[in-house]
Amino acid sequence: MSSNRDAKKIVCVPAFNESKSISDIFQKSIKHTREVIVYDGSKDYSYEVAMSAGATVIRNHEYKTNGVAMRSLFQAAKEQDVYPLIAFFKGKMKY
Repeated sequence: MSSNRDAKKIVCVPAFNESKSISDIFQKSIKHTREVIVYDGSKDYSYEVAMSAGATVIRNHEYKTNGVAMRSLFQAAKEQDVYPLIAFFKGKMKY
């Protein structure tokens, strides 16, 4: 089993109508991790902006609660078979 130092870090962002800030969030987060996963249920262009920035995006066509977003993001990490060190923060950079 890998040590914590060898663990893959994944930043997960529950995003809702964050098209103005999601690219900046990606650029800041990718410096500290190999992957940024965004859960999107937005009505704006958050999905397209996150994809063009290089994020992996789990798209939901309707808004769900942050709890649903977090469960989906944890499931995505589990499916990658990694020891997840996941940071959740709101898309507007409010922790």
